Amino acid sequence: MNNPVRDDAVEPMTSTGSDPVSLARLIAQSTGVASVDASGNSVGVPQPESKSNRIKHVVFVLDGTHCAVPLTNVLEIQRIPRITSLPHVPSWLRGVTNMRGDVLSVVDLRMLLGIETADRSNDERMVVVKSTSEDLAIGWIVDRVVGIRGIEPNETQPCSTTKASPDAGFIQGIVQRDDRVIAVLDVNRVLNSPILRQFELAS
Repeated sequence: MNNPVRDDAVEPMTSTGSDPVSLARLIAQSTGVASVDASGNSVGVPQPESKSNRIKHVVFVLDGTHCAVPLTNVLEIQRIPRITSLPHVPSWLRGVTNMRGDVLSVVDLRMLLGIETADRSNDERMVVVKSTSEDLAIGWIVDRVVGIRGIEPNETQPCSTTKASPDAGFIQGIVQRDDRVIAVLDVNRVLNSPILRQFELAS
């Protein structure tokens, strides 16, 4: 694509092999700051238009619905790692994985939100999200990661329900863009919900 990346467009993110997309690389891709590739070589990123009020969000798909979480809540994005299952836990808790020496709980976000399960695909990714109020992080399995989108605070409207979640308490609001609705999830609210905290998820 020859045109500069627009701040109000979804900026695609890719990860080859098992190489995770770190937070630093996400920010570099979304702000135009120089980044590095998997080999450590400097990579130039097109400079987006300045939109000072826009808050960067990572956009992903669940059952055809676009969802978003603030970039400040995202540690990294990677292909599905090796997951060790746990006995006597709900099916939405896929198990735990080792992330550079730390034990990370892995949640199937589809199942947690009560969405019908689908066949696994190579597009699935694990989005590692963190709380901004305490030292807590988990991995969310999502259908597909789309990219980064800038969202202005006044674009987010309250909602009572959404296709992406039967529990509106997890939804901060919705954003209408052209003919597409984006459900903005409240990461802190999800991580602190009783359904998750009953297992004291590893951080």
